[in-house]
Amino acid sequence: MNPLLSADNLYRRFPGHQAVAGVALTLRRGDILGLLGRNGAGKSTTLRMLAGALCPDRGEVAIDGEPLHRGVRARIGYLPEHPPLYAELRVDEYLRFAARLRGLSGGRLRRSVDTTLEACGLTPRHKRLCGQLSKGYRQRLGIAQAIVHDPDVVILDEPGNGLDPVQNRDIRALIHQLAETKAIILSSHVLSEIETLCNRVLLLHAGKVVFDSPLPLASAGRRIALHASGTDVTALKAIAGVTDARADGGDRFLLTLADDGDPAAINRALCAAGITVSAFCPAGDSLEQLFNELDR
Repeated sequence: MNPLLSADNLYRRFPGHQAVAGVALTLRRGDILGLLGRNGAGKSTTLRMLAGALCPDRGEVAIDGEPLHRGVRARIGYLPEHPPLYAELRVDEYLRFAARLRGLSGGRLRRSVDTTLEACGLTPRHKRLCGQLSKGYRQRLGIAQAIVHDPDVVILDEPGNGLDPVQNRDIRALIHQLAETKAIILSSHVLSEIETLCNRVLLLHAGKVVFDSPLPLASAGRRIALHASGTDVTALKAIAGVTDARADGGDRFLLTLADDGDPAAINRALCAAGITVSAFCPAGDSLEQLFNELDR
């Protein structure tokens, strides 16, 4: 299956700051990709470029292989970090306005607005002014404007902001439903939300992709946290049974073992190669552990 959305070598610099440097990714229908990173890692800038709201300095974003232009951008729905609401409009007025901006009209517009209000739990408040909504309902309306035109790609920046547990449950169910026919990218600081919702995770650090993997993560036995001196990533990758090695700062490394890699044999091989090993233990398999290991 060809990628629905692809991004190749995206760069974006702001005055005095390289926000994104070389980000690349692909997304297929049915994918729910979780974008992780500390504050300032480049998540929101990346999402804005993917949505067509910000031009990259270098690189290209494409939908079904076609570079972004006005017609192609209509296939994308985008919720920025702060929902773009107009306080003086009613909920239904605002959603009709958002639908018209995406080219909907007549009966299709009315049906889409009604369906989206219901899907996002906004029907009981459709006559309320946007400025009178609670934070949770403003967030719901922000999600509604992102999906009212039935886009192929939905990009959500912190969709769980301000939602209570019941609202969060409902929005998670909606995202799973959308992913049956669409591709979803969401950014969140709630790691459990990424683990629950997503089938892929991408971790940014200082504007660069430092980890990209399917979810759930491989079992703990396949990843080893190594503290060792007298070695480097190239030497570690040459050890039989090691499929990947990443530097983790100082003398710390993260090893990925082959399916048939024997941890005891690999430890012996490290010592035989003259590498001084001070710690060799499972790295764990939770997203929180991975985040802490790779994004110090």
